[in-house]
Order: sequence, then structure tokens, then C-alpha cells
Amino acid sequence: MNEILEWIEKAALGNLKDHSQAADALAKEAATTLTILLAALSAAFGYALTFSPYQIGAVALTFYLFLLCVTLVTRCMMIGEFPATTNEPRNLKQDGFSLDALRDAELKNIQDRIDQAARRNAITAQWLNRVRIGAICSPANLSPLFSQWSWRIFAHRLRLRDNWFDGSCGSHNKS
Repeated sequence: MNEILEWIEKAALGNLKDHSQAADALAKEAATTLTILLAALSAAFGYALTFSPYQIGAVALTFYLFLLCVTLVTRCMMIGEFPATTNEPRNLKQDGFSLDALRDAELKNIQDRIDQAARRNAITAQWLNRVRIGAICSPANLSPLFSQWSWRIFAHRLRLRDNWFDGSCGSHNKS
């Protein structure tokens, strides 16, 4: 019975360590995604500052990418609680219980920690995937919506500018 119990304990600890490594990998993926999103955000912001027909679309894309960055940081990168791989000695030393009873209880605790780590990793991965899909879909979501509107506003701004430089802005000459 002890050999089986030792084998189960070893496998459980290995599983929990694998979940810890998966959490580290998710954190690295989130950091890489944030780097790419920040580069796109700065490019969109720079383009939003120019005078072009797509300025309104660039402003909208800037806000959209900013929201994706905030979502990524708050849902995937914030430091959160992760279960410990082993228990503390004060929790393991329980007077009045046999070694087999303590090991059995600790196996249940390890299983609970494995479930908690798996849930945490699944939620983080789900949010990371949502942000990535949102980033991929951002041009398709925003371009058709703002292209016509941007052209109309740009044309109106050009007419106002041309009227201003022609001296016809505000004049009421009826010739």
C-alpha cells in the first residue's frame, strides 16, 4: 500500500508543478501579446494625430486597442493567488493521526490545489484567447464602421478649411 501511495503522491506533485509551469507559460504569452498590442496602440495613436480621412477610424481603433490592453492586464497579468505545490509543516504535523491518515488527507488537499490551479489556468487562457481574437478582429470590426463616416467628416473639414483660406468663411456676399 505504501508503494502505491508514494507513487500517487509523486504523480500528484508532478501534476501540480506542471500546472505551475503552465501558469508561467501563460504569463509569458500574455506579456508577448501585450507588447504587440502596445506597438499597435502606439501606431494607431500616431495615425490618429494626423489629418487624414481615416482619423476617426484611427481614434476608434486606438480606444479599442487600449481596452484590449486593459483587459489583458487585468484578466491575465495581474498577480493572483496560485496554490502552493506542497503544504506547510505546521499543517502536516497533526498529533493523534496515523501517517497513512495524514497522507490520505494530504492527497485530498493536493487534489484540491490541482483543481484550483487548473481552473485558474483555464480562465487565464480563455481571457488571453479572447483578447487575441479581439485584436485580430479589430480592423474588420472598425474599418467598415468608420470609413464612410470618416470620409464625410474629412470632406467637411476640407470644405471648411478651403472656405477659410478663400476668405469666404463667414462672408455673405451674394454675387
